[in-house]
Amino acid sequence: MQQSSYLQNILSYFTSMDIDKLRLFLKEDYSYQGTSKEIFLNEVESIFEAHKNSGDTELIIYKGKCGSQTCSNCGTKGYRFVGNQSKNYMDLLFETEGNDIKDI
Repeated sequence: MQQSSYLQNILSYFTSMDIDKLRLFLKEDYSYQGTSKEIFLNEVESIFEAHKNSGDTELIIYKGKCGSQTCSNCGTKGYRFVGNQSKNYMDLLFETEGNDIKDI
């Protein structure tokens, strides 16, 4: 049986909109979108609440990467999280090193 990676676990917490698990497992060592873990997760929690208020029970994940040639993120691995009912979405880029998430 293959063990889930740290990144896979974090992605599953996003798809299930499990803010408590994200608070528990995202590392304090890094900043997220240029701010603290706490501030970042407060914003994510607001987005999750908006999805839930729109009838979403989960977010469907689509893998991709940044295609903008005007910023330094070009080519960075990313994911689109789409509400299963509302079809509203958010895009997040994940800067990883090995199995570690250095920034979102």
